[in-house]
Amino acid sequence: MIDSFSASTTAVEETAGGAAYLLNSDTCNEVTEVLVSAASECLHVASPTVLAWSIILQGLRQQAFVAREGRETRQSIRASERFGMADSPDGGNAEQSSLRNSGSSLRRLSSTSSDTPQQQTFVEQLLDKVLLVAVEGDPVAFLARAAVDGSRVLAIVATLSTSFCTPFGFDHQGKWGLKMRHILMDLVKASLELIDYQPDLIEAALAVLTGSENYWQLQRRPLHFREAEPAAIFLNDMTLMNRLFYEAQSRFPYETLPFIRFCRALAVSLADQDEEGVPAMWPKLATTDAFTSALPISFTAYQLIQEDEDASYIQLTANFESFGKQTADSSSYKRFTKSNSLALAESTNLRRVPHGTKGLVLSETKPLVVRWYHQYSPLAYLGMLLNSYSSSLSMGTNGSQDPSIPTEIAVEILDLLNVMLLTATKGATVQKAAFSALEMSQNILDKASEGLNHGQDIVSVVLDIFEQELGRQAKGIDETHLSILVRCVQFTHALLQVMPDRVWPFLGRSILLGVRDGESQLKAVLGSTEIPMGQYDFLIGCLYLFESLLTDATTHAVVRKTPSKAVTRFTASHPLGTGVSQMVMKNVLLSFQRIMLDVYESIYTWKFVHIDQKFEINARLSTLFCRLVNQCFGIEDLGNSSAKLNGSLIPASEYTVHAFLSGDSTDLTQNYLMSTIQESVSQALKTEPARTEDWSQQAVSALRLMSNLLRLNTMLGYPPSRLEGHMLASVSLLARTFASHPSLKQPVTELLAVLVQNANLVDGQPASLLGHMGEDAAIHFLQLILLVDQPLCDHGLSVSIWKLLSDVVSKRQRWFAISVLTGEAPRKVIKKKSESASHSGKGSVFHVALDRLSTIGRLQPQIASAMLEFVALAADSWPWILGDIDQHPYFLNAATEYIAQVETAANTTQNRSSQAGMEYYKVQITSSITQILAMYTHYTRQAGKVSYAKDLLPNLSYVSKAAIESPDFNTSLHSNLQRNFEDRFGDCNLSAFKRTQLEPCSLGESFYYNLEIADQMLRLDSSWREKGEDGFHSEFARANVNLSIVEAQVNLFHSWRFLAVELMKSLAADSEYQKVMVEVVTDCLQVNARNTLPQAVFERLAQSRADLAFTLLQSLVEVQCPLPEVKSVVFAAWDTMRAHGTDLSIALESDGATYSRTLLKTLCLSLQAH
Repeated sequence: MIDSFSASTTAVEETAGGAAYLLNSDTCNEVTEVLVSAASECLHVASPTVLAWSIILQGLRQQAFVAREGRETRQSIRASERFGMADSPDGGNAEQSSLRNSGSSLRRLSSTSSDTPQQQTFVEQLLDKVLLVAVEGDPVAFLARAAVDGSRVLAIVATLSTSFCTPFGFDHQGKWGLKMRHILMDLVKASLELIDYQPDLIEAALAVLTGSENYWQLQRRPLHFREAEPAAIFLNDMTLMNRLFYEAQSRFPYETLPFIRFCRALAVSLADQDEEGVPAMWPKLATTDAFTSALPISFTAYQLIQEDEDASYIQLTANFESFGKQTADSSSYKRFTKSNSLALAESTNLRRVPHGTKGLVLSETKPLVVRWYHQYSPLAYLGMLLNSYSSSLSMGTNGSQDPSIPTEIAVEILDLLNVMLLTATKGATVQKAAFSALEMSQNILDKASEGLNHGQDIVSVVLDIFEQELGRQAKGIDETHLSILVRCVQFTHALLQVMPDRVWPFLGRSILLGVRDGESQLKAVLGSTEIPMGQYDFLIGCLYLFESLLTDATTHAVVRKTPSKAVTRFTASHPLGTGVSQMVMKNVLLSFQRIMLDVYESIYTWKFVHIDQKFEINARLSTLFCRLVNQCFGIEDLGNSSAKLNGSLIPASEYTVHAFLSGDSTDLTQNYLMSTIQESVSQALKTEPARTEDWSQQAVSALRLMSNLLRLNTMLGYPPSRLEGHMLASVSLLARTFASHPSLKQPVTELLAVLVQNANLVDGQPASLLGHMGEDAAIHFLQLILLVDQPLCDHGLSVSIWKLLSDVVSKRQRWFAISVLTGEAPRKVIKKKSESASHSGKGSVFHVALDRLSTIGRLQPQIASAMLEFVALAADSWPWILGDIDQHPYFLNAATEYIAQVETAANTTQNRSSQAGMEYYKVQITSSITQILAMYTHYTRQAGKVSYAKDLLPNLSYVSKAAIESPDFNTSLHSNLQRNFEDRFGDCNLSAFKRTQLEPCSLGESFYYNLEIADQMLRLDSSWREKGEDGFHSEFARANVNLSIVEAQVNLFHSWRFLAVELMKSLAADSEYQKVMVEVVTDCLQVNARNTLPQAVFERLAQSRADLAFTLLQSLVEVQCPLPEVKSVVFAAWDTMRAHGTDLSIALESDGATYSRTLLKTLCLSLQAH
């Protein structure tokens, strides 16, 4: 904008119309005065604005200087030309002739190009006015100096980047935090013209690059390629790279920390990668040709060269041992130049600079600081520094020496290695690069190990540091050494992704868990250091490591169980994760779980400097416990613990179950679960919206843990646990939790449903949910439920709520059910004493369900199915509610119209099994409608309304046919899946992945086989997810969908059987209905005759069809049906009897005797029609 007016001399303020303040000199002058005043007072809050304004003014000054120089140059040229013309003989006449010939052209030139001092450009005019402020010296320099030196603006920029620009974790995936950091990066870049390379500038740039993102936040967030990421912008900006990164690189290793921190900050970027998927940052760590170090005072093996040049160059006359104590203090920053190139480094070049190497003397004071033009690998050099640190720890453990390498440098080196390994693991997965995660990680570790002695690698060095730092616990650990422990845990976590065979044995013998002797240094560090400090970074790191160990044990479970093929020199090596002893895994996981349960029982007494750490620890502990239970009890993996797929998790999971559910378990864990919920509800009333994720996650994980524990208690056949008693006593708290935050509604709903289901299992009177909640709380709770999908519909939550209500009305929760069905408190309903009449009010949940189902075609299939199940169960358990269905003006018509629409859709598709999508929900909805119509038909018959049954008959042609047909069980799909799966995975049985009752299942892609656990266990195998839909994952999903359709079709048959019998009681003498019944009887027998489905699966269904055929035929015979079609039933009965294929004498003595007797009775009845 300024550039477009910089050469203008007109009234720019009028031209701009006052739209931009930079084009108004009065406004700019006022802004300058305000900021000069703020700078004089050293206001820290205003320092970024002061610095930015000084940069803007400096830009304006440069433009003004360019304009002034151009004008003076033109004036000088014109003066020279005029002087030359005056010296010529005809100069005057020529000038007059020129004036006469040019005329107005010269006047135009004067008006636009006059070089008189009074005609300044707009920028000059603006700057002259702006700089008229009452300040000593140059105002621009004063503003910049006051911002940098007086107000510490760079420290403010760093604080803004880390405290206010949180990149991930809040709303919009950190988008606004990234935008703020982009602006701060522009400020840092612009300040490079005013600020030299110095510590504050480095800290500000690093803060802008990383924000407040630590290793664990990097691990949680997805790595996707966004050009807007600060690290990507930095890598592509040569000004920033030259002035900051390459400057830091040229000073390495004399100034170690800046270069390491820049590498760590930039290593997270995957925006720029080469063809093999290697990030742009990594080659800069692999090799460089500038080695800066301080020469020992006694070292004289060099000579001066190129003495005619201004710079001081020297050349080595002997080898210089480069690896030693040449690392300067991290606070020393001086203005040096840089040199950078990429090449391969030999390991021998790390320890010495060879003679003949040239160098530039950067500081001539003793000791000399020289930049040698020497090629080496910075990453390998860092590995040597870590090895030196480890060696000094060994000597310090036995003696009293301190590490020769500062602990701060060791922390930063580990941080860099951790981020590089993490980025390699996640980046290779996201990018699908030429190098796998293992190859990329191995390259990093190999490069870092180049300078180590034979038999050593960087992994052994870091793990040795980890063990030695843990051993220092007897002497006490300060905050710096605690940082080393935290980085070592992170390294172990990152290494586990690519080298689990190194991590598991290490943890099995490490003093971290004390697997061998029972003395855990994890507990010791907690008790002596972190609990007194109130900060728990080490514990949180161990939680992440435990979670990663569970993931590794699960993802490699099948690989470790499957017998490996013989390895030859022509085949690949063993798969990743094999070769780990299961006994070691069991012991490590059990030791970890014992420690974590101890933490869970005592954490309520700890102090916390940062309350968000408490929330995170609670959330992760509950999630880990829940995950252990799900992995071990979520699938029907039969056999002893050693033969199970998740056998390594069994001891830890059993220990967890005993701690929460056994009769001798303490109340500490159970009470703390409830106190976690209570604390979350309290936080909901006082926490800012941006912080809700911190406390809500701990409540969600605790609620889900309680739900799974209660289901597991029932599944294992245990008596009601004390945990269930605690839950029932806290039902009112759960109701408040439901109202506290949207993220808590679904887990609370699922927990309440489990409580209702478990209470129904007792022999006596079940515990009353309403009694524990209170009438008023229950009414308010139901009012909240009515608003479940307003203004936005959460489908998962809606389904969970309707399932809870279905349990309430069908599981002996009498008083709560009355509130659900009537919308009133039970006491008011009792006073009316009219349960035989309709009690449902327009504000009741039941009436709301009928209203919404009146537009059933517009509802999501899952929600419609759940609502219809609620209505059906309510009508079955509370018959008087059928009066409300009778009085509702739209529901019954909408239900019958839906059946007609399904019939129309079915007629357009010849093959029922080819109908994709949500076909199983359509069939299930039809089944629920049929069940409701059956109960309503019974209600109308008792009320004397026989006409309804006759009016309903024409709408049932589809149901009568579809319900009797054999289910669409895809035999080839299931048999091929089992055969192919066992061929691929050896001894791993397909039935091991059958879902248990631990988690509620719904129709769909994870209905029968637990697809979530199967995906965790098998996803590393190439056959699990292949291109297209040929992998086992797709086969599992298709098998589950097929079984969902079969389940819905079986339910439809049972609903139709109920309706058919009810219609027979009303229309037995009706000729039209008799025709339908004859067809139903014939179809039942014929379907049984040609049945090709597995007998073990569908034996009971065939028996139910035979029972229905016998019942209907018996009614037809009793009313002496005159239709000739009834005589043909005997042929269908005879064919079915013959198709049974078993000798009658044998059949009557076998397990199928009941079915054979039913067929014989049906055959006898069919003969009576003749």
